Amino acid sequence: MFKFFCVLVCFLFAASAALAKTSAESKLFLYISPTTHDYFLSQNETYELSVKRWRTHLRKFGKQAHTIGREQLVGGVLLGTLILPNSVALAADEREAIKLFVSRGGNLLGSGLVGSRDSSGNYVGLDFLQSIFHVEANGFFQETSDSFFMPYGDGPVTWPVPAGRRMPLLSAKDSVLRLKSDNLASVVMDWSRTMDLQPNGVMAFNEIGLSRLVYFSFPDTAWPYNRDVQLVMDASLAWLRREPIAYKAAWPDGYVASHLIEMDTEDKFATAVRLAELLEGEGFRGTFYCLTSEAVREPKTVHNLLARGHEIAYHADVHFGFNGDPGGEQELRIAFMIQQMQSIIGERSKEATGFRAPTESYDATTESLLHKYGIKHHAADLSSSADRLPFFSDPGGGRLNFSQSLVVLPRTQRDDIEFQKLQFNADAILANLLYDLNHTVNSGAFGLLSVHS
Repeated sequence: MFKFFCVLVCFLFAASAALAKTSAESKLFLYISPTTHDYFLSQNETYELSVKRWRTHLRKFGKQAHTIGREQLVGGVLLGTLILPNSVALAADEREAIKLFVSRGGNLLGSGLVGSRDSSGNYVGLDFLQSIFHVEANGFFQETSDSFFMPYGDGPVTWPVPAGRRMPLLSAKDSVLRLKSDNLASVVMDWSRTMDLQPNGVMAFNEIGLSRLVYFSFPDTAWPYNRDVQLVMDASLAWLRREPIAYKAAWPDGYVASHLIEMDTEDKFATAVRLAELLEGEGFRGTFYCLTSEAVREPKTVHNLLARGHEIAYHADVHFGFNGDPGGEQELRIAFMIQQMQSIIGERSKEATGFRAPTESYDATTESLLHKYGIKHHAADLSSSADRLPFFSDPGGGRLNFSQSLVVLPRTQRDDIEFQKLQFNADAILANLLYDLNHTVNSGAFGLLSVHS
């Protein structure tokens, strides 16, 4: 009995110690730097703009969140997570206190050009920022209105937001730092996600010893305080605080990304066989969206592609878009294209369950008719989704029935016609394709490359 009592006491003591440690490490400290405050004041700017959203956001954490000043920081705060909102100017004792906090196992979240200026407001470079967050700075993004924060999918600090979602980001002069890191969580790209040869990371995370680190390479005021931003902030804090979270991944069976190569099979229909041979040489199969008015002239080519194991799908009857046309006219066209395909491959036309609108021109009526005629997927345009992931479309407006819903596959990159218009040579095209494929895999996203016959 005595032995059992000792074991029980020891267990309760260990449990209470672990609980106390966990409670201490869960604390959040929002640091208001007087040095940064004075610097912004000298520039006729308000530091409170950067701090305000964190004050608001941390209310949900109740007594676990604390606002601290210089005396508390330098005096040595307890373990937990220290938040440095756009702390651009730091005095020597502030820097040393932050370094000590991290060396003791504290977690750190920072935004903007942390510590890039000294106590007098003079620019002293990015060495402190790079060393404390373990990132590499590579200059700044150009000032532009076409700039988006695009998170990686299924990552520890961005998992609530779908891969590649376009999240608006204000890129002023020398305000958004280009990052290189072994653990990027987001990049900045323009709306069309064109290739950027320079490093384009803007969010990174790391785990060094007992400390976890999250860094945003832009001031907090550079993005709107909307739901997506709040989700990223919450996910970052949860990871820093080591909160276990289960979530549904974007891809099944351990896959991390997906890439589709398709052909809009139009004029010169027979050249589709050449693409089929190239794909087969790499062990792949492709999807050939057939313009049925051309397919009926090349029935042997359609049978050849099917026999090789490739997918046959629809690219409408003739090469005119659907957007804005009356519903009756659209339905006649869709019914006719299906009839034409049946005349070519008979019963196997049931396997043709995909559609891609000519010139990517379609509307809600088109998608509703695709549902009606049993089409299962729709290869759409760049603007069909803000995310780089497939999604379900349910034009009926009712509860989604996934077995009956239309899967929409948004195009994610330039096609061969765009390359021609830009007068890209073979090397430039290859560089673009490899860049996009690499980005698709790194960000856990979906890629769709469209080529034409």
